[in-house]
Amino acid sequence: RLSALPDDIEDLVQDILLAVHNQRHTYRPDQPLTAWVNAMARYKLIDLLRSRSMTTHAYETTEAA
Repeated sequence: RLSALPDDIEDLVQDILLAVHNQRHTYRPDQPLTAWVNAMARYKLIDLLRSRSMTTHAYETTEAA
């Protein structure tokens, strides 16, 4: 679904890496690293999809007026 949005994918990866860096103090070594990173990635992806949805909706509303 995002393959047509290479700039957004690049921004998403950077946002995920920044979130991992900023939240590194919350990682618990007794828990799997992948689950911790995947949770942050999932939330960042949801944020991206929501922002694109709002932008698309705003554009469609403006265009209809």
